Amino acid sequence: MPGAGRALRTSSNASASLQIALLVIATGLLVLLGIQLGAEVVRGPAMSYSGAQHFLERFARWDARHYVLFVEEGYGSDPEPATRVVFFPAVPLLARGIVALTGLSPIASLLVVSHASLLAASLLLFALLRRRDPPLDQRTATLCVLCLLLLPTGVFFRVAYTESMFLLLTVLAMYGMAAHWRPVLVAVVIGLSTATRPTGVALLLPFAWYLWQRERNPPSPQPLAPSLLRVSPRGLLLLPVACWGLLAYMTWLWWRFDDPVAFVTQMPRWVLRGDATLWERLWTAVTLSPLREAYDPTSDAYWAVLDKTTHSVLSLRMADPLWFAGTALLIVVGAKQRWLSTGELLLAAGLLGIPWFLHSHASMMQSYGRYAAVVWPACLVAGQMLARIPRVLTDVLCGTAALLLVIYAAMFSARYFIV
Repeated sequence: MPGAGRALRTSSNASASLQIALLVIATGLLVLLGIQLGAEVVRGPAMSYSGAQHFLERFARWDARHYVLFVEEGYGSDPEPATRVVFFPAVPLLARGIVALTGLSPIASLLVVSHASLLAASLLLFALLRRRDPPLDQRTATLCVLCLLLLPTGVFFRVAYTESMFLLLTVLAMYGMAAHWRPVLVAVVIGLSTATRPTGVALLLPFAWYLWQRERNPPSPQPLAPSLLRVSPRGLLLLPVACWGLLAYMTWLWWRFDDPVAFVTQMPRWVLRGDATLWERLWTAVTLSPLREAYDPTSDAYWAVLDKTTHSVLSLRMADPLWFAGTALLIVVGAKQRWLSTGELLLAAGLLGIPWFLHSHASMMQSYGRYAAVVWPACLVAGQMLARIPRVLTDVLCGTAALLLVIYAAMFSARYFIV
């Protein structure tokens, strides 16, 4: 009976979606617990600000303060570009709209964006895993989403940062390609991601592959064989659409500050080494120097130089290169085992390659654990690995990740170097 079959599938999908939503809530409560522990139990470093603070302010440490200021003040009235222009506008503009509509505080509005985006991204990722080619079974797909939600550096998905919305847009774009959406619709989503974080341009790699695949397997018969010559003109026409967010921001910067790439020219004020040329950065990336220097006590990039307040076991500054390298290793495993599609591999390569080749030397790999958190194809590999090991070991690994997630949240709340 077709009707009964459809009803059964609908019921199964609703049950799976509810399970994913409950996982999002449960892991969110872990972060909330960590934030509360950071407020009540954990003693912050000496550089912490003193005095009473509103609880929500503990979700807005470090870079999040700049997003809060953007919601309150914009990029400022000074005719010279402020250093704040390195923070892209999509998330704070959306939060501004929420403030105007609801009267919520800027921090609360940013948290609404983060948590709503994470919930939507988790549900959409599960749906993507169930319809990709080949599809994953429900348990494996759930484990993949759980890996994302329990990722310790995923604490940034639940605070006033842009990672959650960027995650949602990358998953949405890849879902659109898997569902064979019209290319212009996928391009619009990609364009919005480029207004959220500059690494949104990494989506151009799987998008180009998607366009070429459509030429090979067109929705309707085509008189000519597929070729790059046919794809290229169409792709060129869609390129401005796929970069509309970045282009709009650059246009505004040109109008406002007479500098369309102010987010690039202001970047040296934010990185730890601002004097290296592009070729020097590329060379150090090729030779893996940033990884070695992070653990070389004689180097100015040694992790303990920047983080003198945290024990090595708990220091995210110490673990940043490990999170990044571990993510890259998972992608390599996924490629070797053929667990990742070509599009997912291209996306991961872009999301890892852009910060690695352009900023790893200048930033001394600071925040690279956070950058790696949005490389969700790695969670697809981790989830499939968990599905193949004994459940007891899976429970132990998930429990360890949950504990570290709580610890990172507590340290973030207490103003430790969780950046």
